Amino acid sequence: MAFIGGLIRSPRGHSHPLKHLVLIIWLFESFDAFLRAYQEMMDAKTLEDAEEDEAGTVSASKSGNRLHAVAAAGKPRPKVLKPAVRTKIMGLLANGADKMAICAAFEITVSTVNKLLQAEPLVQQAWAQRRFNEARALHRKDLTVLVNETPRLSAKALRERLPATYAWLYRNDKAWLLAQTAQLPTIKRGNHSKVDWSAKDHALRSLVEQSLVKYFGAASGLQLSKAELYALIPWLPSCLEKKDQYRGTRAFLATIQSEA
Repeated sequence: MAFIGGLIRSPRGHSHPLKHLVLIIWLFESFDAFLRAYQEMMDAKTLEDAEEDEAGTVSASKSGNRLHAVAAAGKPRPKVLKPAVRTKIMGLLANGADKMAICAAFEITVSTVNKLLQAEPLVQQAWAQRRFNEARALHRKDLTVLVNETPRLSAKALRERLPATYAWLYRNDKAWLLAQTAQLPTIKRGNHSKVDWSAKDHALRSLVEQSLVKYFGAASGLQLSKAELYALIPWLPSCLEKKDQYRGTRAFLATIQSEA
């Protein structure tokens, strides 16, 4: 009796957890049974809290009695869920079921559903992942349908036609979106005139020769490394990025570059 009394009265300090474990096993015969009872109690408390969120309280008497009034008429009144019903609800949530559909089917509130999810982090994670997968599939379908219907649509036009879908995919599924838009036709701008690469080649060689004459007094008979040449003419590498153009300039550079 002294042992039990020391556990059930308000302690001045902290009792060792093993003492509580002994009491739990004595009362519930197993720790699993205790956990089930504890979970049922917490579920009941959760639903009671949800009820208070949606119901007002008024004073009934001087003794402090309180009566709960429904906050909004027509809304389902929260109730204590039986373990079997709770299991069904959690199973639906784990499969990504819509919250409002669950509320309608079991006559419970969204607040109750949210608190059930908060009490089960793994179920909440599974629900969020399923909902994300469904939203991603829906947005992908909308974009794919539009692309198939208008195959000549550019990425810019696509973004203008489906701004919300494009924005969602850009935030949440960017790699897939960019892979799709990379296959779309691009809008070509300009006057459609052909580039005179021969003239550009001649002009580039003239500029290189003028730079060499400025630094060395001559444009021929030099032996410069590529690093020295690019240090003297910093803009030259960017001009030579077109590897299949500027053949005359490249031939001239070959005559003044050293092997090193």
